[in-house]
Amino acid sequence: MPSPSLTGIQGLDGHNGNGDRDRDRLQVAVIGGGITGLTLALGLEARGVAYTLYERAASLGEIGAGIGLSPNAERALRAIDPSAHAAFKRVAAPNGEDWFQWVDGMTDELLYRLWLGGREERFQGCRRSDLLDELAELVPKERVSFGKRLDSITETGEGEAKDGCGPGRLVLRFRDGTAAEADVVIGCDGIHSRVRQILLGADNPAAHPSYTGKYCFRTVTPMARVAPALAHRMHTRFMFNGPGAHAITYPVGAHAEVLNVLLVVSDPDPAGVVDMGLGKHATSGSKREAVAAFAGWHPTVRAIVDLFPDDKADDDDDSDKGRGKGKGINKWAIFDMAEHPAPYYTRGRICVAGDAAHASSPHLGSGAGFGIEDALALAALLAALDGALLPSNNNDEARWGNTTSVGTGAVTGTHGAKKGEDGESGRSGAGDSNTNRALLCGAALEAYNDVRYARTVWLPGASREACALFQWKDAGGAGRDPGRFGEEISRMFGRIWDYDFDEMVREALARFAARSN
Repeated sequence: MPSPSLTGIQGLDGHNGNGDRDRDRLQVAVIGGGITGLTLALGLEARGVAYTLYERAASLGEIGAGIGLSPNAERALRAIDPSAHAAFKRVAAPNGEDWFQWVDGMTDELLYRLWLGGREERFQGCRRSDLLDELAELVPKERVSFGKRLDSITETGEGEAKDGCGPGRLVLRFRDGTAAEADVVIGCDGIHSRVRQILLGADNPAAHPSYTGKYCFRTVTPMARVAPALAHRMHTRFMFNGPGAHAITYPVGAHAEVLNVLLVVSDPDPAGVVDMGLGKHATSGSKREAVAAFAGWHPTVRAIVDLFPDDKADDDDDSDKGRGKGKGINKWAIFDMAEHPAPYYTRGRICVAGDAAHASSPHLGSGAGFGIEDALALAALLAALDGALLPSNNNDEARWGNTTSVGTGAVTGTHGAKKGEDGESGRSGAGDSNTNRALLCGAALEAYNDVRYARTVWLPGASREACALFQWKDAGGAGRDPGRFGEEISRMFGRIWDYDFDEMVREALARFAARSN
């Protein structure tokens, strides 16, 4: 009899107890309900793959700061599930102009304009909380388990049952004393990923993020307050560059009703920063600090800084507990994985994705987008794996999907899933033992690592390089030279935006097939 503490992963119809047929189907545990975890869940849902999303919080939610989705992120989101892309469009702010523009923060003169036109996707912004709410609404409630903070992952042996879990399954244990089972575990649990610690070992430097030496202040403010400061600039994306700092503004909200403002500052004492843990690096700050960081800049930039809420007086009530007397805003230390990148994202049947794999600073606006790309690759591979585990899929196209026709098979992942829906009980030759089942699972995740590692491990370091350009700290001095600055920025964003997802998925499925034959 299963242990009463076991939280089993549900079958495709949302219920356990379907016997051998459910045991044949792939069972996926997604750890973390952020943007990567939710988009992966929606990709699996669309492809008929059984999963449970485990979230440590009591609900799916996030702070209301702004986030921008770059053109590549939008394309990946649409490929994962058109309804997910439609959800983003419902909350995304329309752009006033199809340009991303950089300005010299000392003189208010234009440095460079990057054309966003010619693409269906135009780098729109929204509130992060709005996007998460929209995506969460699309995930069936029975697929999400809240209050689940992962503690460990172990494996049952061949022919062995453990704590009510079937033989050959991974056993997940949570801090609340419950357990669950799965064939594969995908860690989407953010920059402080517990899955990454399990994957690499908690003592490995790559298991933990490093401080970038930058911190930021951020706020959103109604457009009515913004007009005197920015006028025509408030309806599109602008960055103001200067010595040791930069400021970013862009509209968010479905009707562009508020402006997102981010101030990024070089820390004069980076050794003094303490990692706050639990995925947050916030400490008490003040508007005075922000004003001081941009003293001497052009009045336009100083007016942007003035949009931040005023500091609370010492004798004000302490409704914002923990910020300290005389404080008004939070200061966020920026961490990433650039100094100690993960040497791999996959081991056996466990892998990491999104910030859990390659957390980056926000300077290239691509952290969430790369997580969505990861989710697309995983959704396609796990759909193919699900089909490969079913007894009716004995020919290559049924097992792996049509790897030459992405629109009908690889991206949508429909070949394997549909073949399996009418399959009979029993096991195929490839999955007639728990060992072979585990090898197939590992092959799928290795294929994910193959196609995602080189692209994503580049991002954290590139984002630091971009910040150096913005803050005039680059060794070559290109940050202050409009021509050279434009060349560098165009190169970086071109590498991010102009990415062939069809080829990524084709290669992933081909590598999975090759590893599994």
